[in-house]
Amino acid sequence: MHSSIASPSISLGLYPRLVQTTARLTSLRIRNVRSFDSLDLDLGSLTVLIGENGTGKSSIAECVEILRRTRGTEFFTEWLTLFGGIDGLARDRAKPLTLGCRLEVAPAESSVKEWLDYEICIGPGGIASERAHMSPRPGHARPLILFERTGVALRVYTRIGDESGLQVIGISPDRTALSTVGYPPGHPSVRALQDSLAGLQVHVPPEGAPWWAAAGSARSAGVRGLSPIAPASQLARFAENLPNVYHALRNETANEAAWAALMDWVRLGLGEDIESVSAPAAGPQGLLDLRVKRRGRDSAVPARWLSAGELHYLAIVALTHLPSAAPLVVYDEPEVHMHPQLQLRVAGLFARLSERVPVLIATHSRRLLDGLPSPERSVRVLQRGDAGTTSALRLDARALAAWCSSYEVSGLGEALDRGLERMVVSDAPHSGIQ
Repeated sequence: MHSSIASPSISLGLYPRLVQTTARLTSLRIRNVRSFDSLDLDLGSLTVLIGENGTGKSSIAECVEILRRTRGTEFFTEWLTLFGGIDGLARDRAKPLTLGCRLEVAPAESSVKEWLDYEICIGPGGIASERAHMSPRPGHARPLILFERTGVALRVYTRIGDESGLQVIGISPDRTALSTVGYPPGHPSVRALQDSLAGLQVHVPPEGAPWWAAAGSARSAGVRGLSPIAPASQLARFAENLPNVYHALRNETANEAAWAALMDWVRLGLGEDIESVSAPAAGPQGLLDLRVKRRGRDSAVPARWLSAGELHYLAIVALTHLPSAAPLVVYDEPEVHMHPQLQLRVAGLFARLSERVPVLIATHSRRLLDGLPSPERSVRVLQRGDAGTTSALRLDARALAAWCSSYEVSGLGEALDRGLERMVVSDAPHSGIQ
């Protein structure tokens, strides 16, 4: 499971323990990564990436996951084993690649919003440079430096704006500064940056293999299997803790009205005959088994016999109803295994989540696009140019509205199905307008 960020509890709506995020990731910078030579992507409350295969949608999600892991002490090992290092990621392997982000932070009991900025540059020999800075103090124009790293030399500022508070520390080339600088000696804002990056969430669809196929080939049961009883504040990778999440939502997090609202979403997607979703104990070992009861059936159906689409939809319902303080929730291909009508429901669920935390989706689904409330604001179209580099383009809102009206097109997805992409996509690069 991902780490969660510390955030004050604030009562919101029906969830008495729901937390309001105190940090929001507002932009990403990607340099020399696969099809991206240079990309600056501003993020609003909901950002949806579309484009052909190989244009870099999943690579952007992967870059967010790499940034999440910069807080850990095993970063460079993970960099090599999970992501392939320079060979697996760099567009030009002779050059370093750079990942960066900016977070908007609202300090506790303050209406003033500040920002934190982090950037890491990695070359064939290890981490080449790294830096973090924050918004200027009132009356000052220059950003305040938290730390700067060049090679194995790390400069840490314990008193911002005061050179007497500078410390120079030696650092291993395979260790991030973000995992090295503590408080003390670092500035308290470093801790906020560490917690925020560790709190990023990157999700991919659950494994969809049917039970008989997984069991017959000695594969993990994944989301279909029993789950050891454990706390569940987040949805785990591949939704493998889904029984724990529903147990928590029913018994720990939500009151009766909130649970009823969650079940409304379940029935909206899976049918009005759904009576209950439960996670009872199964067997003597204290394991939980996710079960769905339909009206007219004498018993609930365990997860192992549910369809892949049903399980994936239940996972997204859970994700979007959990209390979350994530600076950004990323979901790569949330439409997998789902009927087109169900994909429309998924669009509504992510729009709901984006009212609380920023959401970034990568999708091929035309139907999901039709379910977006404001596609002209949220969609970014990734396209490869003649040089093979990817750019992020925005939609032309006026052109989209005109074509939808003239051709009785129901939404962006149908417009793309009719071959109108050139008519509704602006030639101007993504400008970050939200």
